Amino acid sequence: MRKGVIMEENGYTKAPQEGYYVPEEPNPGMAVAGMICGILTERQMSFVEFKTNVTSNSEQNIGDKTDDAIAQLWHTYNEIISPRCSSKGISLATSVEIDFFVIFDSNLDVTNTTASRLDKQMEFLEKNKFPLFFDNEKSFI
Repeated sequence: MRKGVIMEENGYTKAPQEGYYVPEEPNPGMAVAGMICGILTERQMSFVEFKTNVTSNSEQNIGDKTDDAIAQLWHTYNEIISPRCSSKGISLATSVEIDFFVIFDSNLDVTNTTASRLDKQMEFLEKNKFPLFFDNEKSFI
């Protein structure tokens, strides 16, 4: 167990300084490399799709995996999380700032700077009204 961990539940740990669950060691069958993580603070919620098992950085492969990740992220938010919050009288979209991240292995150097990913970001923002990023880092306020 990591230092500072105060609770362990279903293979996840809750660190007191973050206030959210993070995987410590994957459960058998847990797809860590294709896992969606939701990080919630008092003011922000980030949905992160990890595509760290992708080994080829060909534009076709990255494009295909990006499309898969975007579909998975939106499904998780729009079909699972948001309706569950709404059923409890919580409008997530007006309660916190929401953003979405697709993270590839840092060795593949997948960033926001290519034209195809910029197009994906603009399309996602126009269609879903939330920002999408390909950064491997985020600072929470």
